[in-house]
Amino acid sequence: MADSGLFRLSSGMIIARALFIMCSALAIWCGVALLLDRIFPFPVQRLDPAPGQRILDRNGQALRFFLAPDEQWRFPVSLDEVSPDLIAALVHSEDRLFYHHPGVNPVAIARAAWTNLRRGRIVSGGSTIPMQLARLAEPRPRTLGSKVVEALRAMQLCAHFSRDQILTWYLNLAPFGGNVVGVGAASWYYFGKTPATLSLGETALLTVLPRSPARYNPGVNPQAARAVRNQVLAHFQAHDLFPAQHIRESLEQPLLVRPARIPFAAPHFTQWVHSNTPYTAMVRTTLDKSMQKT
Repeated sequence: MADSGLFRLSSGMIIARALFIMCSALAIWCGVALLLDRIFPFPVQRLDPAPGQRILDRNGQALRFFLAPDEQWRFPVSLDEVSPDLIAALVHSEDRLFYHHPGVNPVAIARAAWTNLRRGRIVSGGSTIPMQLARLAEPRPRTLGSKVVEALRAMQLCAHFSRDQILTWYLNLAPFGGNVVGVGAASWYYFGKTPATLSLGETALLTVLPRSPARYNPGVNPQAARAVRNQVLAHFQAHDLFPAQHIRESLEQPLLVRPARIPFAAPHFTQWVHSNTPYTAMVRTTLDKSMQKT
């Protein structure tokens, strides 16, 4: 009986010691994280680069578009200007636990590490949307050290900003091939539409395009773009993300790419407007395009 009591006492001491070590490690980690956050704040200014500019007439018709100062087509949008289907598809494809993890998904990282180990090469990164956003803000070589930095930066983002803000930044910074950046520019450049009016098939393609903009560029590799679009739609169907009938109809539709036609109306007037409001993403003027053309 005495031995049994001694064993229970020893077990209790071991558990208490283990809990003390775990709590101490957690406290140290939190302290280090807070210190690093204070010493190395996230470069938020890099998440809001100067936009391209759209100049519209009094009725909202496009007069002229200007590149951003860094020669990128970048037309920032807010979440309410984006199709809910695109947001749902993006979160499901890139980061299913986006609204729940602290910036890093340990399960996804472990799964990616196991997949890469089995394949003998890097085929999956396990990056969350905040980690991808951190990489877009501070591009680095794809090394293990870079991954650690991205993870810490992702946790910073999630600690300081709402998920809607993080998602908005990602939608506006994701690369879509060439000098097309963000869904606002990509929707116009590839389909001649706004992000709120994309079809499900177009949504599927834009969801996957940032993974390999050169390979899946619909203007350069239409067959590859259609194939990956269909793969994404099939994935949506397997996970009941959208109505089955809607997905079947989208699979049968051709991939209609409408190469962007850059508007160039009232050039002297629009140049004057641009020169006086160079960093405003969209300017609605009082000029009437039809009257001007007449």
